[in-house]
Amino acid sequence: MKKHLFLLLALLACCTLAAATPNEDLEKVCLEAEAAAQAGDLDAAIQKWEAAAAMGLDGGRLHYNLGNLHARQRHYGHAIAHYLKAQRRMPGNLDLANNLRYVRSQRQDNFEAPESTRVLRTLFFWHYDLSPALRLRLALWPVPLLALAAAFLLWRRPLWLAWSAALLALWCAAFALSAGLSHWNESRHGVAIVVAAETTPRKGDDATYAAAFNAPLHDGAEVTVTRRRAGWTEVRLPNGLTGWLPDADLAFI
Repeated sequence: MKKHLFLLLALLACCTLAAATPNEDLEKVCLEAEAAAQAGDLDAAIQKWEAAAAMGLDGGRLHYNLGNLHARQRHYGHAIAHYLKAQRRMPGNLDLANNLRYVRSQRQDNFEAPESTRVLRTLFFWHYDLSPALRLRLALWPVPLLALAAAFLLWRRPLWLAWSAALLALWCAAFALSAGLSHWNESRHGVAIVVAAETTPRKGDDATYAAAFNAPLHDGAEVTVTRRRAGWTEVRLPNGLTGWLPDADLAFI
């Protein structure tokens, strides 16, 4: 009996050590990444954070740190890609939003959207400026108030409460629909960021095809993915132009 108990305790101890070791290694790598960043060794810090990601770390803070490091190196494409990934994991972070806005202002390519799109962006600024996760939160937080209002309206129906409930319902529906459309569009198409210093969109999925348009794309350009085929991706620019780019020149969100 004692022998069996000893073996059981030994087995539990081994399992505990096996589970703790990866966590300790991950914590060590994160501490080394922070130390390298503080020492100004940006390349080493990026390598350490990427090693942490390979070990399973995938939180918003990881991508936020990588975005900051790439931004300091003026690798705007990688910075934007990591900021967008971080935004999905920690929506509503003001520092993140400000850093993303700044990096976008520094890139070379800022395409002029069609007039109709600019009008929509002005009217529905909250749809374009807020992340889908934050819009979903904004859709859900008034639900308890709406439920209370609906319950009270079953008993009495003051006009002011009916109008308030209608406005709350409209608020919830608008933000829920907005978040749903964004998730549907991303699942159907996807977003990619140019991470090459310069790349030329082609008319087909091979470097032998002619250029799709005159000017090349530069680091940090954001494009919508329309099709993917054997190492190449067809992308659409905000101004409606389309072309094929090699996957190696893109970071996919």
